[in-house]
Amino acid sequence: MTDHQYPEQSQATTALVLGILGVVLCGLLGPFAWRIGGKEVKAIDAGRRPPENRSQAQAGRIMGIVETAFLALAIPAAIVAILAIAVAGADRNDEGDIVESGTLSVFDLEIGDCGDWPDADVYRSVTVHPCANAHDFEVYALRDFPDDSEAVYPGETAAEGWADQECLIAFEGYVGITWEESPDLTYTYLYPTEDSWAEGDREILCALAHIDEGTPLVGSKEGSGNTGA
Repeated sequence: MTDHQYPEQSQATTALVLGILGVVLCGLLGPFAWRIGGKEVKAIDAGRRPPENRSQAQAGRIMGIVETAFLALAIPAAIVAILAIAVAGADRNDEGDIVESGTLSVFDLEIGDCGDWPDADVYRSVTVHPCANAHDFEVYALRDFPDDSEAVYPGETAAEGWADQECLIAFEGYVGITWEESPDLTYTYLYPTEDSWAEGDREILCALAHIDEGTPLVGSKEGSGNTGA
């Protein structure tokens, strides 16, 4: 009697080893163990590979299925966790002051908040910090357009002009000197876009900034008389 010769080489051991490594080291190997083990079982049942290796192939396949199932659950959870970290809101103390850096919607900014503008023309969130940290801006006024909710968007030029006027007037009340008297502070503002207006946005946000773009502010300028930014 001669040994039976099979036309294909067994991969049962490979499936088993991948399944074990997936359990011990890395679940990412699970799909490979599942695929190789499944193909091996089918090849054995078709008579193309040695039947004595079926238990190894089946064990690798089952471990691969379990690991893949856990992986399918773990990846979405990891993505959610990463996104949660990326958009983590800033921490405020009982007085409402930001005490830990984080991300806030521009609609959640309050007077006295300090932070950095994103590198974009249109945005809905910003990074904020305690004002003792270096920062791009400090919010000093919030104003609403004197229009009802059904009003038609006035256009970008009109919205910007109204924002500029309101922020110029509010400067002195917050800083303690007029904008013209300030040695190194200027102001910037956010105003509704046509899209945000359609969603009910009517808010103007006024923010202090250093007159030299790129130079940060340090410390709050509220009531400072602006002896220097």
